[in-house]
Amino acid sequence: MKIGNKIHRFSSCPSTNNLARKYASQGEPEGTVVIADQQTKGKGTQGREWISPPGKGVYISFILYPPASGLSLLPLVGGLTVREAVFESVGVSVQLKWPNDIMWKRKKLGGILCESSFWGGKLLYVILGIGLNTGHQVQDFPEEVRSAASSLDLITSKEVQVERESIVENLFQSLECWYEVFLKGENSKIVDAFQHHSAIYPGKKVTVAAENEVVSGIYSGINPEGGIILDVGGKQKTFYSGQVHFLGK
Repeated sequence: MKIGNKIHRFSSCPSTNNLARKYASQGEPEGTVVIADQQTKGKGTQGREWISPPGKGVYISFILYPPASGLSLLPLVGGLTVREAVFESVGVSVQLKWPNDIMWKRKKLGGILCESSFWGGKLLYVILGIGLNTGHQVQDFPEEVRSAASSLDLITSKEVQVERESIVENLFQSLECWYEVFLKGENSKIVDAFQHHSAIYPGKKVTVAAENEVVSGIYSGINPEGGIILDVGGKQKTFYSGQVHFLGK
């Protein structure tokens, strides 16, 4: 399977993930890519909007047909893919925040959005979407997120050229490698790599906001299925989705 053998490019679209879902439902091959210069209704996690101004970021989605087991690892695969591609392109080593955030010094650079489609309990496809802030300046972010967001342009020196096409090509290569690791069932390799580049270290106090609860505890690592483990009052609690918030410094 080759990532990027078929590419659909758009100057503007509502959402690359939504278009990729349409193409997947029409039987487009695995590894097909949808990429846009702008999204007018970009999708973030938990129903949030992903701000996608023209020419300022990488907005891209991949069609995958994985086995149904281990799907919780795919956001981690996406994060490792972006981290590697960014390092190869601009020499910056970004961090990863479980399950789907790309970070730089506690500021968000990008995110992963995995969307699965099932029919009668059978997995049909997964869309792995990536949004990465590349050329944003401070004024390009809405006021309410300026203190929490950044871009590659803002964190690199003036001598470093942030080329979106270079990042995209490196995303293709990196995803091909990490997806192969996933297909081989080498879960520990994915988890170990993710934890090595994690923005959260063991013993750190964090809060996980899951679908039906908000729980604070001590970060204890990631299990082989990609779930985050918290020590809550001496008992371990595992989450497979949610949003992590730092507590303290």
